[in-house]
Amino acid sequence: PAAPASPAQSSKYSLEGLRNVYSELLGANARARAAMARGGPLVRTEGIIESIRTISEIIIYGEQNTEQELIFDYFCEKNMLALLTDFVKAPWSNELVQTQIIQTISILVQNVRNETS
Repeated sequence: PAAPASPAQSSKYSLEGLRNVYSELLGANARARAAMARGGPLVRTEGIIESIRTISEIIIYGEQNTEQELIFDYFCEKNMLALLTDFVKAPWSNELVQTQIIQTISILVQNVRNETS
């Protein structure tokens, strides 16, 4: 059994935490597309990569803590898997982003046990 989550972890690994990561990814995608459209410098992808990694952490935490069932439902409701695949094909995406997405999807496939998944 895993150790109990600290208060900071509890808020990060929550439905609200997933909502925040989703908002961050939508904003990063919009900024990256705008930068590409104006021919500006390529976006910094470190924050995007971290947000993508965090998604898998939150989903796995939600799967292991039954009181957090809404986390996976939100992931599905917002069609985040499609968002991640869109990031793979995005013109601003690079190998590091694509690698993190593949790792995240792999982790989700291996660990998600929800019947609706």
